Amino acid sequence: MIVDSIPVGMFQCNCYLIGDEKRRTGVLIDPGAEGDEILAMVARHGVEITDIIVTHAHLDHVCALDPVRAATNARVHMNPRDLPLFREVSAQGKLFGLRVEKPADPENSLAHEQRIACGDLTLRIIETPGHSPGSVSVLVEDQAGIVFTGDTLFAGSIGRTDLWGGSYEEIIESIKARLLPLGRDVTVYPGHGCATTVGEEKESNPFLVPGLAI
Repeated sequence: MIVDSIPVGMFQCNCYLIGDEKRRTGVLIDPGAEGDEILAMVARHGVEITDIIVTHAHLDHVCALDPVRAATNARVHMNPRDLPLFREVSAQGKLFGLRVEKPADPENSLAHEQRIACGDLTLRIIETPGHSPGSVSVLVEDQAGIVFTGDTLFAGSIGRTDLWGGSYEEIIESIKARLLPLGRDVTVYPGHGCATTVGEEKESNPFLVPGLAI
């Protein structure tokens, strides 16, 4: 299995590549910016990208979507609950003083417990709303111990809930009900920052451990 990433754009969003080493096919998660750099990462591994998964529709996770989609001819998947947010990505950009062109709509919808094939690998979609209404995480079923959490769970923190459609109660419930039960040894690859584990966050994340709250 191939797992690689690069931080892209002014917000340093982690764009991930998951690949099947044998079949040389791959999936990209969150092409947020710097499409040429993302495509260079793909080329280094010599894989064909068949699918692109958007964990949520904030601008820093979707701004390179169109050029990467055009170059790879990959199918784009996103939870439809984030489609209204996705269609307002230009307005999101204005709030940060950025000019952002809205990408074309995703071709496919994501739903809880949906599976997406990546060669001989199977990716399972886990709905984890709270950072946005349609936020999802991606579990690699065939490789016990790997989950991509978008901006739901970070090393030592959680996603913001003061942005469009955010809910603190929902994000905490998503983490406790759908991510922590995956098991303490599961590696968490977040949308920003370094990797962590479910066990580390369960034991020391100040948003999840009573008495450690900031």
